[in-house]
Amino acid sequence: RWNNELVSWNPQQFCGISKVAVPKQMLWHPDLAILEHIEGMDKVFLMPYVYISHDGTVEQEDGFRLVSTCKMDVYKFPFDTQRCTITFSSAIYL
Repeated sequence: RWNNELVSWNPQQFCGISKVAVPKQMLWHPDLAILEHIEGMDKVFLMPYVYISHDGTVEQEDGFRLVSTCKMDVYKFPFDTQRCTITFSSAIYL
């Protein structure tokens, strides 16, 4: 979700329409990649649309199943704490 002030409107001037869905190709959207992703892209469901609210809020709702590995430290089991790193990056500038 992000805000794009160039696509805001007053719903009263457009028959009360406060939210629309448009094809992704019509707007800029972030190109995100998760570096720790170890499974193929066949588990990704890419929604062809983005949703735009009248205040300029843009929502992209792609489905993504992340399969990753984490180092397990069970020294204090069952009171241990596990931490997994998930790094988001640009898909173009990896």
